[in-house]
Amino acid sequence: MQISILPMNAIISKLGNVSTGFNSKLAAVALGTYGINPFTINFPADAKASPTTSFFFVQSDPEAILDSSLAKKDFMSLFIPSSDNQNFEKPRDFSGIVEVGLDVTLSFLTEEMQKGNFESKHLAVEDAITEVLQPTGQQNWGAGVVYNGEFTCQRSILIRGGDESWYQVMAWRFTFQVDIGG
Repeated sequence: MQISILPMNAIISKLGNVSTGFNSKLAAVALGTYGINPFTINFPADAKASPTTSFFFVQSDPEAILDSSLAKKDFMSLFIPSSDNQNFEKPRDFSGIVEVGLDVTLSFLTEEMQKGNFESKHLAVEDAITEVLQPTGQQNWGAGVVYNGEFTCQRSILIRGGDESWYQVMAWRFTFQVDIGG
């Protein structure tokens, strides 16, 4: 039985799509709307694949990942904070809520911060993720998976990460209903 991996794979598939995914949307809004240089994420094929230098399957302390040299400057982490079988549909093996977390860690060098507005990077990421995951015409999430459109995005405070770097985390949470088995 697969439960939480279903919405995780759906998110990876949508964000990693070459033509309509995160990298193409970020490039468009970063350059076109905010006048900043975009970054790219190297998305894995699915939630069973190995992580990349810009995409991990864990909720972690971003500074630990940045200090370990496992990650490049900006990266994403995908994980499941909770799953809750609420027996919405009976008799199913699982019919309930799966919360998917997506932390986007944005890094800034001291010289970038001295140039002024670094809020544009956050706004561009927010626009790109929303454009990929929210359109009503793109709500096919796979068998047994329903995304109700509910999400939150909270930003951490800016944290000094090293001698010449700073970082901030955008913590996204998405709510899915998963109905499988039975």
